[in-house]
Amino acid sequence: MIINVAREYWPDIYGKVLQDYDNDTPINKLKLERLTGAVTYTPRMFINLYKSIKDVGYKERPALKSHYIKGTVNSKGYLIINGGYHRLSILKHLKYKSIPILVTDHYPEFETFYNNIYGVQKKGEFIYHPVNHWSCSEWTASRGANRSILISQHIEDNSRILDLGCDGGGVSHDFAFKGCKIIGIDHRAEAIYNARYVATYHASRNREIKKYINQLNGLLKYDTYKIPTYIQSNIIDGMGKIKGNVDYTLFLSVYRWLLKNKTATEVITKMGKMTNKAIFMDVEHHLEKETKQQILKLTKFTKIDKIGIETSGDKMGRAYNKPRKIYKIS
Repeated sequence: MIINVAREYWPDIYGKVLQDYDNDTPINKLKLERLTGAVTYTPRMFINLYKSIKDVGYKERPALKSHYIKGTVNSKGYLIINGGYHRLSILKHLKYKSIPILVTDHYPEFETFYNNIYGVQKKGEFIYHPVNHWSCSEWTASRGANRSILISQHIEDNSRILDLGCDGGGVSHDFAFKGCKIIGIDHRAEAIYNARYVATYHASRNREIKKYINQLNGLLKYDTYKIPTYIQSNIIDGMGKIKGNVDYTLFLSVYRWLLKNKTATEVITKMGKMTNKAIFMDVEHHLEKETKQQILKLTKFTKIDKIGIETSGDKMGRAYNKPRKIYKIS
């Protein structure tokens, strides 16, 4: 299985060596501690490889699988690189965006997760929202990636957040890094499986960094990540399983589905009763006015503020796939 992995997920072991060389440190003064590769691998060999890739580019040869950087996936979904650190450090230093990695061993749970999302890709569609996982880091998403950034400016750390129609947790995972307690609801089994899998992956990342500290030097630590709760259910029944109120509700791109199922009024009424501080929404342009009116009519909230416009996702060939305005209703 060959997977393109974006640069932010690559371990960088020898970047400092390359920085020193670029700053005119003589080769014989470079400190290259051998973590992988032949015992005789020297700073001069490393710099020669760096010069070669810098001058002529990095080209893998698919026919020679031994030339691929290899990795394995552990039980928590974490990618452990088996060699190739010299090349990864060079490519990261040269600002390459992605690299194909040959995954030689993995657990069935990872294959289920990967195939769930890959199945969407194979249909010629895109995943709905960017997935914060290395195996999906180069896949095209239909919605913009900045929705959670816009919303996060209006949410305090450690808040309790309800994510209606959470999909694979693309937005709510971001708030879990702020220590927020997330409750996500989606009726699709695949979406909930994916959300839970990514949550397990992030919750274990810090432990894996400590376990593989040499190989994973330079990656971020997620000490504040609080693993979310994801419920597979229709929205009405799922909301009935939640005890107490939430500080905020994410009501993102689900209104038209509620209209289709004739549950919009019931969901908005219940959402208004259990949300203390604010509701965040985006919706297709032709339903925007109607949605805002419904929320003001059926809830205690009285104020609507536009907090930004999402970045444009890649086109899916659908009329409603346009950048959407994000509103805070309080």
